[in-house]
Amino acid sequence: MSSTTVKQIAALQDLPMPALQERWRGLLGTEPPRYNRSFLVRRLAHRLQELAYGGLSQSARARLGLAPKNESRWNVIDRGLGQIERSEADGSEAIHTGADHP
Repeated sequence: MSSTTVKQIAALQDLPMPALQERWRGLLGTEPPRYNRSFLVRRLAHRLQELAYGGLSQSARARLGLAPKNESRWNVIDRGLGQIERSEADGSEAIHTGADHP
């Protein structure tokens, strides 16, 4: 893991709840759920790792039933940290950092 990613993840532990919620909005683009602090920290840490190292491959997503059935239903959003594909149908996301795309 890169030192930047490790530092970002470690810093989550010290953030107050409003700052965690704002970080959620910035990284996930949705309103944070009403779960406890521990859930937010774990999910944000996972998201930071996804953005730094890429998400699941297309074949892994397909095995899990997460691959889109109709590619035209997916929109690509570039947030500067990697491309995020968001399904219009169910709101699910896939992250691509270029490593799994030619």
